[in-house]
Amino acid sequence: MDFFRQMPDRNKIHIIYNQHRAFGLPDPSNLKPWLKVDEIPSGITHDVTLINVTNRWRDGSPVRWDKVLQSIEGEKYFIGLKIDHERLRKR
Repeated sequence: MDFFRQMPDRNKIHIIYNQHRAFGLPDPSNLKPWLKVDEIPSGITHDVTLINVTNRWRDGSPVRWDKVLQSIEGEKYFIGLKIDHERLRKR
């Protein structure tokens, strides 16, 4: 079951895609954006960026999240647990 963990570039390729690749399955369609809003709520009048970074992607990651967050233009909102937001800000 964990054979996919031995695939090259496993830390660079999406985990679901890598699992499909390891077991010779067709490309998964679930890597396409899944959040779809047919009607924009009246309170949202412009584009916003939603961010959720859990410890799995934060702790031990070579990504400089401070640089990533600074590079995002416009309004940014963290959606997730308060503790994850606090830990992300401390990095």
